Amino acid sequence: MIWFRYWFVRLMTGMAAARLRQQPVDAKQYIIRPTPDMRLENSAASGLGKLEGATNFRDIGGYRAHDGRVTAYGKVFRSGDLGGLTERDLDYVLNTLCVKFICDLRNPEEIDAAPNRIPANAARYLSVPVMRASGAADERGMMRALISGDYDKIDEAFGKTYLSMIDTAADSFGQVLKALADPANLPAVIHCTAGKDRTGITIALLLALLGVPDLAIIADYSLTNLAFDRVYATASGNKSLTATGMNPAILVPILVAKPQWIDGVLRYVRRLHGSVERYATTACGLTYTDIEKLRAYLLE
Repeated sequence: MIWFRYWFVRLMTGMAAARLRQQPVDAKQYIIRPTPDMRLENSAASGLGKLEGATNFRDIGGYRAHDGRVTAYGKVFRSGDLGGLTERDLDYVLNTLCVKFICDLRNPEEIDAAPNRIPANAARYLSVPVMRASGAADERGMMRALISGDYDKIDEAFGKTYLSMIDTAADSFGQVLKALADPANLPAVIHCTAGKDRTGITIALLLALLGVPDLAIIADYSLTNLAFDRVYATASGNKSLTATGMNPAILVPILVAKPQWIDGVLRYVRRLHGSVERYATTACGLTYTDIEKLRAYLLE
């Protein structure tokens, strides 16, 4: 029975991949470059491209907030998993960036497959799984959409997974945000597997609480597309994925960071809770004092 399931999945996903290849996706078309009025650039401090063994590693500094301040460089970095860091990477993270805190948003199975390489005595480590509570219905709907090979269905289904995380993972987001409100945890790295979805939502919530306008938040999310090739390589090399017989090519439509998904998150939060601050203080467990601390330590 197992062999039949493997064969069936391989057949169906292969057919879907063939349909998707008829309309190839160019991740670069979804990049929104932050304009000078969105971000004060500091390429030397950004961290982008500085690590050989981590996908999508970058600084969230430089974004202009509504009150005229900017997010501080060198305080919060976003990334894919840190399981492939080289010795040179470790030296850069620990001795140049002086990272003190690693927040891992992956599930235990993902952590076992690619353990974090930061030594336990070098930085505080916190595991905060974001997708542990995701619904089976969401997963089935996503799989049906992927197998359909229909971009509209895939976009809709994947957008729903983002909104589901807002509903089911508020406690996890709250843990991360509370940790960042403690200066003892800065500089920090927030990461998942590709640094795109779970990390993308977490960083979007953080930037919104810091007063960064939505357009800049969406632009920051879209910069993951600069690392699309490595994101795809990470996904296609996933052992649990290949064990099912699934063709990795069907994942291309959801490995692109489409601005509409993070825009949808911000709109959804405000529609349900009135504001991101209200979501943070009611669903995520933050206090207004926590939010003020975030602004005090992460804006300059």
